[in-house]
Amino acid sequence: MRKAQIEGQELLARTVVLILAHYVLTGDIEATRRLLEPIDRQQLAIAERCRRRCQPTDVYPDTGEEIGEATIEVVE
Repeated sequence: MRKAQIEGQELLARTVVLILAHYVLTGDIEATRRLLEPIDRQQLAIAERCRRRCQPTDVYPDTGEEIGEATIEVVE
């Protein structure tokens, strides 16, 4: 699980760099805000859960909705 979290954070960081490199350099600040806003919301939600000492829940990557305990699939 920890390896997957590290890989996910690495991919997220790369995504942010790509957004910044493309849209900031082209001067499209509004597009930059629109693209980074969902990432910011997600990171704030994770930080809030960590502050409450709870484990972050799994979410569907396409929608960001939390996955219920009954639907979590373990992949080995």
